[in-house]
Amino acid sequence: MKYVLAFTLLFGASFSFGTPKTEKEAIQYATVIMDGFHIKKIYTSMTGPLKEKGVALTPEDKFASIWVKSMSVDIFNEKGQKESEEYLCHAWVTIPTPMNEEKYGRVSGMLTISQGMPEMEFPPGYAMKMAKVIDSQVNVLVQALNNVETKIDKKLIYRIKIGYIDDKDAQALGIKQLYGDSFATQVPPEKRHRPPSKPERLGEDPHKGHSMTGMGGADPVHFIVPPGKHEYRWPLSQDMVSIRNNGVIRLIKLHLHPYGESVALYDKTAKKFVWKGTATQDPKRAVLLKTESYSSTEGIKLNNQHSYEVVTTYNNTSKQTVDGMGVLRVYYGLK
Repeated sequence: MKYVLAFTLLFGASFSFGTPKTEKEAIQYATVIMDGFHIKKIYTSMTGPLKEKGVALTPEDKFASIWVKSMSVDIFNEKGQKESEEYLCHAWVTIPTPMNEEKYGRVSGMLTISQGMPEMEFPPGYAMKMAKVIDSQVNVLVQALNNVETKIDKKLIYRIKIGYIDDKDAQALGIKQLYGDSFATQVPPEKRHRPPSKPERLGEDPHKGHSMTGMGGADPVHFIVPPGKHEYRWPLSQDMVSIRNNGVIRLIKLHLHPYGESVALYDKTAKKFVWKGTATQDPKRAVLLKTESYSSTEGIKLNNQHSYEVVTTYNNTSKQTVDGMGVLRVYYGLK
């Protein structure tokens, strides 16, 4: 079991001691290599090999204040050959953020990617600032997936690349803080999916949980999808107080499982969609090829007098019941 942490500067970055000319020139990258994933059978959602690790992005200055800008994942086999993104269930980077530290204690921010979206980056001028904590650690998690191949024997390596800007450059460039939250379609107990097995844990750190996963339990956001077309709606009330009152949405990502068609934020009061993201499905296999996202410096401002809901649609063209999720990962800045 090996964890390798490497550091590189973006190609073409400025090496002068002055302020970088552009945000792009200020971005540095940390690369975390996570191996030991042996794919030897079908692993449905939330049941595949899982590895988790805390790492320091700036080991030379463990108390540095930095701004996390992006993350991506690439998958390779043991020969170093690129593998399909279909083997990604999800990956995330969790960071301690300074939001309301005095009043509420440390608040975690999260960057997350999944099948159909192997990378994410905040729009120009925005990032997540990491709070000054011992070791400047982030938590990196990867879980493998194999929905298709019944006869398989692959050893996979996941390369997680994290983009960040140091505090001095971020302040000079006027980078603004973003905060994240998740809004998920939920279902009653009788419609919840119960995975047949728990994930094969490969990491050393205990899993701390996340709203997108039940990790082996009957999670209200992990549901059963029978054959055919289905629409699932879930009202958002107190979940969105901070965004409705003070926030401007800058980035929205969606999380779906195979056969998922769309996830949307719907304004019930105005009777219209605020944003709707769709997915592209492999026509022959249970694999998501691409999921849409929203990214804008202009942003979306919600009405604090309106009611909202998450709307998720699936078209299960198979002849059997499958598992599903419908999540909007929303990143917003405060006014």
